Amino acid sequence: MFQKLILPHTKNLTSSLTQMIKRNLAKESKKVEHIVLVSQSTDIYDNLALEDWIFEKEDLKEKSILLLWRNKPSVVFGRHQVPWLECDVPGCRSEGVSIVRRKSGGGAVFHDEGNLNCSFICDRSRYLRKENLDLIVDALTGRWDLPLMVNNRFDILLDKMYKISGTAAKLAGNKSYHHFTLLYDVDTSRLHSLLQSPLVQVETKATQSIVSHVKNMKEYTQDMNFETLVQVVAERFFRKNKQKHKHLRTVDPLNEAKFPGVGAISRSLREWDWIYGKSPKFSIKRKFVFSSNSVESKCDIDIHTDKGKIVDCHIVVTAGTECLYKFAGQLSEKLENKKLETTELISCFTELSNSCSCKYSAGLEPNSCDWTERSSMLEARKVTTARRPEGHHCTRTERSSLPDDRKVITARGPKGHHCPRTERSPVLEDRKITTAQGLKGHHCLRTEM
Repeated sequence: MFQKLILPHTKNLTSSLTQMIKRNLAKESKKVEHIVLVSQSTDIYDNLALEDWIFEKEDLKEKSILLLWRNKPSVVFGRHQVPWLECDVPGCRSEGVSIVRRKSGGGAVFHDEGNLNCSFICDRSRYLRKENLDLIVDALTGRWDLPLMVNNRFDILLDKMYKISGTAAKLAGNKSYHHFTLLYDVDTSRLHSLLQSPLVQVETKATQSIVSHVKNMKEYTQDMNFETLVQVVAERFFRKNKQKHKHLRTVDPLNEAKFPGVGAISRSLREWDWIYGKSPKFSIKRKFVFSSNSVESKCDIDIHTDKGKIVDCHIVVTAGTECLYKFAGQLSEKLENKKLETTELISCFTELSNSCSCKYSAGLEPNSCDWTERSSMLEARKVTTARRPEGHHCTRTERSSLPDDRKVITARGPKGHHCPRTERSPVLEDRKITTAQGLKGHHCLRTEM
Protein backbone atom coordinates (compact mmCIF):
# COMPACT_ATOMS: atom_id res chain seq x y z
CA MET A 1 0.00 0.00 0.00
CA PHE A 2 2.82 2.35 0.87
CA GLN A 3 4.52 1.75 -2.47
CA LYS A 4 1.32 2.46 -4.36
CA LEU A 5 0.98 5.79 -2.57
CA ILE A 6 4.59 6.88 -3.15
CA LEU A 7 5.09 5.80 -6.76
CA PRO A 8 2.77 8.37 -8.38
CA HIS A 9 4.49 11.09 -6.38
CA THR A 10 7.93 9.86 -7.52
CA LYS A 11 6.84 9.76 -11.14
CA ASN A 12 5.48 13.29 -10.96
CA LEU A 13 8.68 14.54 -9.33
CA THR A 14 10.85 12.84 -11.94
CA SER A 15 8.74 14.27 -14.75
CA SER A 16 8.97 17.77 -13.25
CA LEU A 17 12.75 17.55 -12.86
CA THR A 18 13.13 16.32 -16.44
CA GLN A 19 11.06 19.20 -17.78
CA MET A 20 12.99 21.69 -15.68
CA ILE A 21 16.35 20.36 -16.97
CA LYS A 22 15.11 20.55 -20.56
CA ARG A 23 13.96 24.15 -20.06
CA ASN A 24 17.31 25.11 -18.54
CA LEU A 25 19.21 23.44 -21.38
CA ALA A 26 16.99 25.20 -23.91
CA LYS A 27 17.68 28.57 -22.26
CA GLU A 28 21.39 27.80 -22.13
CA SER A 29 21.51 26.73 -25.80
CA LYS A 30 20.08 30.11 -26.79
CA LYS A 31 22.98 31.84 -25.05
CA VAL A 32 25.71 29.59 -26.44
CA GLU A 33 27.41 30.60 -29.68
CA HIS A 34 28.36 27.65 -31.86
CA ILE A 35 31.48 28.23 -33.94
CA VAL A 36 33.45 26.16 -36.47
CA LEU A 37 37.16 26.93 -36.85
CA VAL A 38 39.25 25.44 -39.67
CA SER A 39 43.01 25.53 -39.18
CA GLN A 40 45.20 26.72 -42.06
CA SER A 41 48.19 24.82 -40.69
CA THR A 42 49.23 21.22 -41.30
CA ASP A 43 51.74 21.26 -38.43
CA ILE A 44 50.64 18.85 -35.70
CA TYR A 45 52.30 20.83 -32.89
CA ASP A 46 50.67 24.10 -33.96
CA ASN A 47 47.24 22.50 -34.30
CA LEU A 48 47.42 20.82 -30.90
CA ALA A 49 48.64 24.12 -29.45
CA LEU A 50 45.57 25.90 -30.87
CA GLU A 51 43.28 23.23 -29.45
CA ASP A 52 44.93 23.61 -26.05
CA TRP A 53 44.77 27.43 -26.22
CA ILE A 54 41.02 27.37 -26.93
CA PHE A 55 40.49 24.89 -24.11
CA GLU A 56 42.44 27.00 -21.61
CA LYS A 57 41.56 30.57 -22.67
CA GLU A 58 38.06 30.64 -24.14
CA ASP A 59 34.92 31.14 -22.04
CA LEU A 60 33.22 27.89 -22.93
CA LYS A 61 30.06 28.71 -21.00
CA GLU A 62 29.18 31.06 -23.83
CA LYS A 63 30.85 29.24 -26.73
CA SER A 64 30.89 25.77 -28.21
CA ILE A 65 33.68 25.31 -30.74
CA LEU A 66 34.26 22.65 -33.36
CA LEU A 67 37.88 22.77 -34.54
CA LEU A 68 38.66 20.99 -37.85
CA TRP A 69 42.26 20.33 -38.86
CA ARG A 70 44.68 18.04 -40.66
CA ASN A 71 48.40 17.35 -40.40
CA LYS A 72 51.45 16.31 -42.32
CA PRO A 73 52.55 12.72 -41.48
CA SER A 74 52.65 12.30 -37.70
CA VAL A 75 52.35 9.62 -35.05
CA VAL A 76 50.28 10.93 -32.14
CA PHE A 77 50.06 8.94 -28.92
CA GLY A 78 48.16 9.38 -25.67
CA ARG A 79 49.30 11.21 -22.57
CA HIS A 80 49.89 8.00 -20.59
CA GLN A 81 51.73 6.03 -23.26
CA VAL A 82 55.35 5.13 -24.07
CA PRO A 83 56.41 6.22 -27.59
CA TRP A 84 58.96 3.40 -27.97
CA LEU A 85 56.18 0.86 -27.37
CA GLU A 86 53.61 2.51 -29.63
CA CYS A 87 55.56 3.18 -32.80
CA ASP A 88 58.78 2.64 -34.69
CA VAL A 89 60.67 5.63 -33.27
CA PRO A 90 63.80 5.32 -35.47
CA GLY A 91 61.60 4.61 -38.50
CA CYS A 92 59.58 7.78 -37.90
CA ARG A 93 62.72 9.84 -37.53
CA SER A 94 64.32 8.48 -40.68
CA GLU A 95 61.15 9.27 -42.66
CA GLY A 96 60.69 12.74 -41.16
CA VAL A 97 57.42 11.79 -39.43
CA SER A 98 56.62 13.85 -36.33
CA ILE A 99 56.31 11.99 -33.01
CA VAL A 100 53.84 13.72 -30.71
CA ARG A 101 52.42 13.28 -27.21
CA ARG A 102 48.97 14.80 -26.88
CA LYS A 103 47.30 15.92 -23.64
CA SER A 104 44.34 13.57 -23.88
CA GLY A 105 44.35 9.85 -23.11
CA GLY A 106 43.70 7.02 -25.52
CA GLY A 107 45.92 5.16 -27.95
CA ALA A 108 48.33 5.95 -30.76
CA VAL A 109 47.15 7.08 -34.20
CA PHE A 110 48.75 7.99 -37.50
CA HIS A 111 47.89 11.30 -39.17
CA ASP A 112 48.53 12.56 -42.66
CA GLU A 113 46.69 14.89 -45.00
CA GLY A 114 44.19 12.16 -45.84
CA ASN A 115 42.78 12.37 -42.33
CA LEU A 116 40.37 14.96 -40.91
CA ASN A 117 40.62 15.71 -37.19
CA CYS A 118 37.56 16.95 -35.30
CA SER A 119 37.75 18.58 -31.85
CA PHE A 120 34.52 19.37 -29.99
CA ILE A 121 35.56 21.92 -27.33
CA CYS A 122 32.84 22.95 -24.90
CA ASP A 123 31.67 23.34 -21.32
CA ARG A 124 31.79 20.09 -19.38
CA SER A 125 28.00 20.11 -18.97
CA ARG A 126 27.71 19.68 -22.76
CA TYR A 127 30.33 16.92 -23.04
CA LEU A 128 28.53 14.22 -25.04
CA ARG A 129 30.80 11.77 -26.86
CA LYS A 130 28.09 9.63 -28.39
CA GLU A 131 26.13 12.62 -29.67
CA ASN A 132 29.25 14.09 -31.28
CA LEU A 133 29.98 10.83 -33.09
CA ASP A 134 26.36 10.40 -34.13
CA LEU A 135 26.45 13.92 -35.57
CA ILE A 136 29.46 12.96 -37.72
CA VAL A 137 27.87 9.70 -38.87
CA ASP A 138 24.63 11.51 -39.77
CA ALA A 139 26.60 14.14 -41.68
CA LEU A 140 28.61 11.58 -43.68
CA THR A 141 25.76 9.20 -44.43
CA GLY A 142 23.54 12.12 -45.39
CA ARG A 143 26.02 13.09 -48.10
CA TRP A 144 27.52 9.72 -49.10
CA ASP A 145 26.24 6.15 -49.14
CA LEU A 146 28.52 4.79 -46.42
CA PRO A 147 27.82 1.86 -44.04
CA LEU A 148 28.89 3.62 -40.82
CA MET A 149 28.13 2.93 -37.18
CA VAL A 150 29.34 3.90 -33.69
CA ASN A 151 30.35 0.96 -31.48
CA ASN A 152 30.34 0.75 -27.68
CA ARG A 153 34.00 1.85 -27.53
CA PHE A 154 33.09 5.13 -29.24
CA ASP A 155 34.83 4.17 -32.50
CA ILE A 156 33.25 4.86 -35.88
CA LEU A 157 33.28 1.68 -37.96
CA LEU A 158 32.95 1.13 -41.68
CA ASP A 159 31.13 -2.08 -42.63
CA LYS A 160 30.94 -2.99 -38.91
CA MET A 161 34.61 -3.96 -39.03
CA TYR A 162 37.00 -1.26 -40.22
CA LYS A 163 37.87 1.56 -37.88
CA ILE A 164 37.90 5.02 -39.45
CA SER A 165 37.85 6.99 -36.22
CA GLY A 166 39.64 6.69 -32.89
CA THR A 167 38.41 8.88 -30.06
CA ALA A 168 40.01 10.54 -27.02
CA ALA A 169 39.09 13.28 -24.58
CA LYS A 170 40.26 15.63 -21.85
CA LEU A 171 38.12 16.93 -18.98
CA ALA A 172 39.38 19.48 -16.47
CA GLY A 173 37.35 21.71 -14.20
CA ASN A 174 34.26 22.89 -16.07
CA LYS A 175 35.81 22.38 -19.52
CA SER A 176 36.13 19.49 -21.91
CA TYR A 177 37.23 18.51 -25.36
CA HIS A 178 36.51 15.41 -27.37
CA HIS A 179 38.63 14.82 -30.46
CA PHE A 180 38.87 12.05 -33.02
CA THR A 181 40.15 11.14 -36.46
CA LEU A 182 38.28 10.53 -39.72
CA LEU A 183 40.28 8.42 -42.19
CA TYR A 184 39.26 9.13 -45.74
CA ASP A 185 42.48 8.85 -47.81
CA VAL A 186 45.30 7.94 -45.42
CA ASP A 187 48.47 6.13 -46.49
CA THR A 188 47.53 2.86 -44.77
CA SER A 189 50.80 1.06 -45.60
CA ARG A 190 52.71 3.78 -43.78
CA LEU A 191 50.19 3.70 -40.94
CA HIS A 192 50.72 -0.04 -40.39
CA SER A 193 54.49 0.23 -40.73
CA LEU A 194 55.06 3.13 -38.32
CA LEU A 195 52.53 2.08 -35.68
CA GLN A 196 54.46 -1.13 -35.11
CA SER A 197 57.09 -1.04 -32.38
CA PRO A 198 60.21 -3.19 -32.86
CA LEU A 199 60.40 -3.76 -29.10
CA VAL A 200 59.22 -7.11 -27.74
CA GLN A 201 59.14 -8.74 -24.30
CA VAL A 202 58.61 -5.42 -22.56
CA GLU A 203 56.93 -5.05 -19.18
CA THR A 204 54.91 -1.90 -18.42
CA LYS A 205 51.72 -0.64 -16.79
CA ALA A 206 51.40 2.17 -19.34
CA THR A 207 48.29 2.46 -21.54
CA GLN A 208 48.73 0.28 -24.61
CA SER A 209 46.97 0.76 -27.93
CA ILE A 210 44.52 -1.80 -29.31
CA VAL A 211 45.33 -2.95 -32.83
CA SER A 212 42.38 -2.44 -35.22
CA HIS A 213 41.65 -3.04 -38.89
CA VAL A 214 41.33 0.24 -40.77
CA LYS A 215 40.03 1.31 -44.15
CA ASN A 216 39.66 4.60 -46.02
CA MET A 217 36.20 5.98 -46.72
CA LYS A 218 37.44 6.95 -50.17
CA GLU A 219 37.41 3.27 -51.14
CA TYR A 220 33.61 3.59 -51.08
CA THR A 221 33.25 7.03 -52.67
CA GLN A 222 35.67 8.99 -54.81
CA ASP A 223 34.22 12.51 -54.47
CA MET A 224 35.50 12.99 -50.93
CA ASN A 225 38.26 15.41 -49.93
CA PHE A 226 39.19 17.71 -47.07
CA GLU A 227 37.13 20.65 -48.31
CA THR A 228 33.91 18.66 -48.86
CA LEU A 229 34.27 16.93 -45.49
CA VAL A 230 34.70 20.27 -43.71
CA GLN A 231 31.63 21.67 -45.44
CA VAL A 232 29.44 18.63 -44.72
CA VAL A 233 30.47 18.32 -41.05
CA ALA A 234 30.18 22.08 -40.36
CA GLU A 235 26.73 22.26 -41.93
CA ARG A 236 25.48 19.40 -39.78
CA PHE A 237 26.99 20.96 -36.63
CA PHE A 238 25.14 24.24 -37.25
CA ARG A 239 21.87 22.50 -38.06
CA LYS A 240 22.01 20.27 -34.97
CA ASN A 241 22.60 23.30 -32.72
CA LYS A 242 20.00 25.43 -34.55
CA GLN A 243 22.61 28.09 -35.24
CA LYS A 244 21.09 30.74 -37.52
CA HIS A 245 24.30 32.73 -38.00
CA LYS A 246 26.85 30.24 -39.28
CA HIS A 247 30.29 31.18 -38.01
CA LEU A 248 32.77 29.14 -40.04
CA ARG A 249 36.20 30.73 -39.85
CA THR A 250 39.61 29.82 -41.21
CA VAL A 251 42.36 30.60 -38.70
CA ASP A 252 46.14 30.64 -38.45
CA PRO A 253 47.10 28.75 -35.26
CA LEU A 254 50.20 30.88 -34.75
CA ASN A 255 48.42 34.24 -34.95
CA GLU A 256 49.67 35.72 -31.66
CA ALA A 257 47.36 38.72 -32.01
CA LYS A 258 44.36 36.41 -32.06
CA PHE A 259 45.75 33.68 -29.80
CA PRO A 260 48.38 35.27 -27.51
CA GLY A 261 50.79 32.69 -26.11
CA VAL A 262 49.93 29.93 -28.59
CA GLY A 263 53.51 29.88 -29.93
CA ALA A 264 54.87 29.04 -26.48
CA ILE A 265 52.42 26.13 -26.21
CA SER A 266 53.54 24.83 -29.60
CA ARG A 267 57.21 25.00 -28.57
CA SER A 268 56.51 23.12 -25.33
CA LEU A 269 54.85 20.29 -27.27
CA ARG A 270 58.05 19.82 -29.31
CA GLU A 271 60.34 19.41 -26.30
CA TRP A 272 62.00 16.07 -25.52
CA ASP A 273 60.92 16.34 -21.89
CA TRP A 274 57.27 16.36 -22.97
CA ILE A 275 57.34 13.86 -25.85
CA TYR A 276 59.65 11.27 -24.23
CA GLY A 277 60.27 12.53 -20.69
CA LYS A 278 56.64 11.97 -19.66
CA SER A 279 56.84 8.26 -20.47
CA PRO A 280 55.64 5.84 -17.78
CA LYS A 281 57.98 3.16 -16.47
CA PHE A 282 58.87 0.14 -18.57
CA SER A 283 61.56 -2.53 -18.61
CA ILE A 284 63.42 -4.42 -21.33
CA LYS A 285 64.90 -7.88 -20.88
CA ARG A 286 67.04 -9.52 -23.55
CA LYS A 287 69.28 -12.52 -24.07
CA PHE A 288 71.54 -12.48 -27.08
CA VAL A 289 74.73 -13.83 -28.57
CA PHE A 290 77.39 -11.91 -30.48
CA SER A 291 81.04 -12.18 -31.46
CA SER A 292 83.72 -10.28 -29.56
CA ASN A 293 87.42 -10.63 -30.31
CA SER A 294 86.74 -13.79 -32.34
CA VAL A 295 85.05 -15.41 -29.36
CA GLU A 296 81.35 -16.07 -29.13
CA SER A 297 79.89 -14.17 -26.19
CA LYS A 298 76.53 -14.29 -24.47
CA CYS A 299 74.82 -11.46 -22.66
CA ASP A 300 71.71 -10.84 -20.58
CA ILE A 301 70.45 -7.26 -20.56
CA ASP A 302 67.92 -5.99 -18.01
CA ILE A 303 67.04 -2.30 -18.34
CA HIS A 304 64.48 -0.38 -16.27
CA THR A 305 63.37 3.04 -17.44
CA ASP A 306 61.32 5.93 -16.10
CA LYS A 307 60.53 9.26 -17.76
CA GLY A 308 62.51 8.29 -20.85
CA LYS A 309 65.75 7.56 -18.97
CA ILE A 310 67.55 4.42 -17.82
CA VAL A 311 67.19 4.23 -14.04
CA ASP A 312 68.63 0.74 -13.56
CA CYS A 313 70.78 -1.28 -15.93
CA HIS A 314 72.33 -4.74 -15.63
CA ILE A 315 74.43 -6.19 -18.44
CA VAL A 316 75.50 -9.67 -17.40
CA VAL A 317 78.00 -11.61 -19.53
CA THR A 318 77.27 -15.33 -19.27
CA ALA A 319 80.00 -16.39 -21.71
CA GLY A 320 82.94 -14.36 -22.97
CA THR A 321 86.38 -13.01 -22.20
CA GLU A 322 87.44 -11.63 -18.83
CA CYS A 323 87.83 -8.22 -20.46
CA LEU A 324 84.21 -8.33 -21.62
CA TYR A 325 82.96 -9.17 -18.12
CA LYS A 326 84.69 -6.08 -16.78
CA PHE A 327 83.54 -3.88 -19.65
CA ALA A 328 79.89 -4.95 -19.27
CA GLY A 329 79.94 -4.06 -15.57
CA GLN A 330 81.37 -0.61 -16.30
CA LEU A 331 78.88 -0.04 -19.13
CA SER A 332 75.96 -0.96 -16.85
CA GLU A 333 76.97 1.80 -14.44
CA LYS A 334 77.66 4.34 -17.17
CA LEU A 335 74.28 3.89 -18.87
CA GLU A 336 72.29 4.68 -15.74
CA ASN A 337 70.43 8.02 -15.88
CA LYS A 338 71.04 8.29 -19.63
CA LYS A 339 68.25 9.20 -22.04
CA LEU A 340 66.91 6.48 -24.33
CA GLU A 341 68.48 8.21 -27.30
CA THR A 342 70.72 6.30 -29.71
CA THR A 343 73.23 9.15 -30.02
CA GLU A 344 73.61 9.46 -26.24
CA LEU A 345 73.98 5.71 -25.76
CA ILE A 346 76.53 5.39 -28.57
CA SER A 347 78.51 8.32 -27.14
CA CYS A 348 78.52 6.62 -23.74
CA PHE A 349 79.68 3.33 -25.25
CA THR A 350 82.38 4.94 -27.40
CA GLU A 351 83.80 6.93 -24.50
CA LEU A 352 84.14 3.82 -22.37
CA SER A 353 85.41 1.65 -25.23
CA ASN A 354 88.15 4.13 -26.15
CA SER A 355 89.42 4.12 -22.58
CA CYS A 356 89.85 0.34 -22.58
CA SER A 357 92.73 -1.68 -24.00
CA CYS A 358 90.29 -4.21 -25.48
CA LYS A 359 87.82 -3.44 -28.27
CA TYR A 360 84.24 -4.63 -27.97
CA SER A 361 82.72 -3.15 -31.12
CA ALA A 362 81.88 -6.59 -32.50
CA GLY A 363 78.31 -6.64 -31.24
CA LEU A 364 77.63 -4.98 -27.90
CA GLU A 365 77.55 -1.34 -28.97
CA PRO A 366 74.10 0.30 -29.35
CA ASN A 367 74.62 1.25 -33.00
CA SER A 368 75.04 -2.37 -34.09
CA CYS A 369 72.63 -4.29 -31.90
CA ASP A 370 70.57 -1.19 -31.03
CA TRP A 371 68.88 -2.90 -28.10
CA THR A 372 66.97 0.19 -26.99
CA GLU A 373 65.13 1.15 -30.18
CA ARG A 374 65.64 -1.60 -32.75
CA SER A 375 65.94 -4.70 -30.64
CA SER A 376 64.26 -7.01 -33.13
CA MET A 377 67.64 -8.60 -33.84
CA LEU A 378 67.55 -9.98 -30.31
CA GLU A 379 64.36 -11.96 -30.93
CA ALA A 380 64.80 -15.72 -30.59
CA ARG A 381 68.35 -15.73 -31.97
CA LYS A 382 70.36 -18.49 -30.32
CA VAL A 383 73.73 -18.15 -32.08
CA THR A 384 75.25 -15.49 -34.28
CA THR A 385 78.32 -16.51 -36.26
CA ALA A 386 80.03 -13.68 -38.12
CA ARG A 387 82.79 -14.00 -40.68
CA ARG A 388 86.12 -14.73 -39.01
CA PRO A 389 89.71 -14.01 -40.01
CA GLU A 390 91.38 -16.88 -41.80
CA GLY A 391 91.92 -19.68 -39.35
CA HIS A 392 89.54 -21.25 -36.87
CA HIS A 393 87.53 -20.34 -33.82
CA CYS A 394 85.35 -22.31 -31.47
CA THR A 395 81.72 -21.73 -30.60
CA ARG A 396 80.10 -23.56 -27.71
CA THR A 397 76.83 -24.40 -29.36
CA GLU A 398 74.76 -27.34 -30.42
CA ARG A 399 75.14 -28.43 -34.01
CA SER A 400 71.46 -27.63 -34.68
CA SER A 401 72.14 -23.93 -34.22
CA LEU A 402 73.97 -23.73 -37.52
CA PRO A 403 71.93 -21.90 -40.17
CA ASP A 404 69.99 -24.21 -42.47
CA ASP A 405 71.44 -22.83 -45.67
CA ARG A 406 75.04 -23.50 -44.70
CA LYS A 407 76.40 -26.81 -46.01
CA VAL A 408 78.83 -28.29 -43.54
CA ILE A 409 81.69 -30.73 -43.95
CA THR A 410 82.19 -32.73 -40.76
CA ALA A 411 85.33 -34.63 -39.80
CA ARG A 412 85.69 -36.55 -36.56
CA GLY A 413 88.98 -36.07 -34.76
CA PRO A 414 90.66 -38.46 -32.34
CA LYS A 415 88.94 -38.99 -29.01
CA GLY A 416 89.62 -36.09 -26.67
CA HIS A 417 90.88 -33.87 -29.48
CA HIS A 418 89.92 -30.26 -28.81
CA CYS A 419 89.43 -27.64 -31.55
CA PRO A 420 91.73 -29.11 -34.18
CA ARG A 421 92.81 -26.99 -37.12
CA THR A 422 91.36 -28.95 -40.00
CA GLU A 423 93.04 -28.92 -43.35
CA ARG A 424 91.35 -26.70 -45.92
CA SER A 425 89.04 -28.96 -47.82
CA PRO A 426 87.92 -28.23 -51.35
CA VAL A 427 84.94 -25.92 -51.10
CA LEU A 428 81.98 -26.21 -53.42
CA GLU A 429 80.14 -23.06 -54.50
CA ASP A 430 77.97 -22.67 -51.44
CA ARG A 431 80.15 -24.44 -48.85
CA LYS A 432 81.47 -21.78 -46.52
CA ILE A 433 82.24 -23.62 -43.28
CA THR A 434 84.20 -26.68 -42.27
CA THR A 435 83.46 -28.27 -38.93
CA ALA A 436 85.53 -30.61 -36.81
CA GLN A 437 83.99 -32.31 -33.82
CA GLY A 438 85.93 -32.07 -30.59
CA LEU A 439 84.73 -32.62 -27.06
CA LYS A 440 81.10 -33.52 -26.54
CA GLY A 441 78.91 -30.47 -27.10
CA HIS A 442 81.85 -28.51 -28.50
CA HIS A 443 82.27 -27.68 -32.17
CA CYS A 444 85.06 -25.82 -33.92
CA LEU A 445 84.13 -23.67 -36.86
CA ARG A 446 86.52 -22.36 -39.43
CA THR A 447 85.38 -19.97 -42.08
CA GLU A 448 86.74 -20.54 -45.56
CA MET A 449 87.81 -17.16 -46.92
